[in-house]
Amino acid sequence: MKYCAAVWCLALPLSCLAQNGPAVQTHREFDLQVVAEGRWHPAWVDWDAAGRMWLATASREVGSPRLGSIQVFDKAGQAVPRKFYAGPVVNAFVFHRDGIVAGTGSGAVWLRDADGDGVAETKQPLFSSGPLSNLREGLDGWIYACAGERYERLSRLVRFKPNETSFQTIATIQGGAVAFDLSWERELFFSRPEGPHLSHIGLFQRYFGSGGISNATPHRKVEDHAHAWGTTPRAISSLASIAGGVTPAQPFVAAVPGTPFQRVSGLCIYEGGAWPERFHGNSYVCDPELHLVHEDVISRPESAYYEGTQRTAGDFISSTDASFHPTAVRYGPDGALYVLGSHQPPEMLAARGRSAGLLSAMPYGRVWRVQHKHPRTLKIADLTGASRAELAASLEHPNGWARETALRLLIGEHGVTVAPLLTNLLQSSRLAPARVAAAWGLHRLGALTTEVWTNAITDDHSAVQKTAWLAFAESQEPVTRDIEKIVEKQFKDAEERVRIAMLMALSKGPLTVDGRKAVGKLFPDVKDIWSKSALLTIARETPLEVLKIAFASDKSENFRELAVPLVEQLSAQPGGEAKVKELVAKSDPEKTEKLTAAVKEALAKVHTARR
Repeated sequence: MKYCAAVWCLALPLSCLAQNGPAVQTHREFDLQVVAEGRWHPAWVDWDAAGRMWLATASREVGSPRLGSIQVFDKAGQAVPRKFYAGPVVNAFVFHRDGIVAGTGSGAVWLRDADGDGVAETKQPLFSSGPLSNLREGLDGWIYACAGERYERLSRLVRFKPNETSFQTIATIQGGAVAFDLSWERELFFSRPEGPHLSHIGLFQRYFGSGGISNATPHRKVEDHAHAWGTTPRAISSLASIAGGVTPAQPFVAAVPGTPFQRVSGLCIYEGGAWPERFHGNSYVCDPELHLVHEDVISRPESAYYEGTQRTAGDFISSTDASFHPTAVRYGPDGALYVLGSHQPPEMLAARGRSAGLLSAMPYGRVWRVQHKHPRTLKIADLTGASRAELAASLEHPNGWARETALRLLIGEHGVTVAPLLTNLLQSSRLAPARVAAAWGLHRLGALTTEVWTNAITDDHSAVQKTAWLAFAESQEPVTRDIEKIVEKQFKDAEERVRIAMLMALSKGPLTVDGRKAVGKLFPDVKDIWSKSALLTIARETPLEVLKIAFASDKSENFRELAVPLVEQLSAQPGGEAKVKELVAKSDPEKTEKLTAAVKEALAKVHTARR
């Protein structure tokens, strides 16, 4: 009897899940399946070079310390017997050499498995920064993360390198911890609990100083509908549980369109490669309060700014069950979307006495797999032990995880010996994502030669051009007069995001006299705040000289945004204010009327501030 009772106690929770699981509805083209569940809160998911899923979880036991672990699942979806890690909670991680770099509540640590037994035996602190979450490794070799402030309601998007002392702040954002993702073009999008549900980083924070372009910030919200739909009366997908049962379809209650987001969490830019092309590059965010996963179709119509639209009148995933709390989302090697969430069934919440003890075995956390009904068949690469040629070929894989993992292994395990393979790929591949990955790989190896770089900046695809300029901006190469001439020649016809990358490269300086004159004349023709801010960074090196260019221009009135911060800068220097007044006095009052008025107003504000 005791044996039967024990079996019944273990079977009951899974039986309850199979029969009374959350009423979850997906987009009609997709199927939803539970692939992992347990008494934990899922915090992060990633896949190693063999394609195995690694899941970071946090325990939720009442009255006990909050502990975490990292569990590895084999290709059949079964948890391996030994956990890779158990200890303080890991918020997120990326793979690095013989282990992982993990973000914790106090900073970054390197968890190493030096003996290869599948368990981390070494914990090496890298730096302390406060809570660190949402780690992503970019193709550029930097690890991007969200760093929370302990005593302030703000977050910082940062990047760092484990083997270096480099630590850079990309943007400072008001509110709680944000989630973000990087596209294959190294465009960074983020969501936040308060404020717009989707924003874009257009320029790093180091290009913004005090007294800059009016209303200019590193980030800008992606303009869209800015609302969710909630549940809608469409056909409901059957929900398969790992217990083996299938939840029957349940009726839905229609929600009023235009529902404001409550608490946005998680973000994924889909580059899984298995879904139809119309889903590639779309954004997916969660709202656990509304019990949904929201989709945005991202586009950029000949502008530096991105826009978002919805494809259908409804959310990508929605539920009428209050226990469905999606918190994070990410695509995997199979091209499916994986949704992490906590699950507390109503039976558990309402249980009392002996029933509460029985139902305490109910799973808290779940990992859901969302796959298209007719996906593109992908060869899920096992890159462990792959040759250099096989890894290089994987850079042309349609799946973003495969490309990122292949590049990490190429650089980390083979070093500069793969430079010829990457050069050939950059010059001959028909796929722009592969050429972008190859360009970043060559940059990281210090093997991006002048000849190869020159070809890349004239590539047919703007993303490759932009990558070449970003690589130059981060390199130790000086800005020569030849580089200045290339910008002068290509800037006018370049795509907007390429233009910004060009200006980032030039901001390394110093520029020649001719270069400063040519760049100074670009300001009237740029429209976005990020190009203007980058030009201001360059102009601050020689503010008086740029003001002379502004007053001599036929488009002098278009220099007002640039002139005001330069006047403020000069006014803080000995004799600077007198030089500005002398320049105004010598100018043609008819041709420079509006610019003169703006300069005089700036001087007046300086005087007022000094009182």
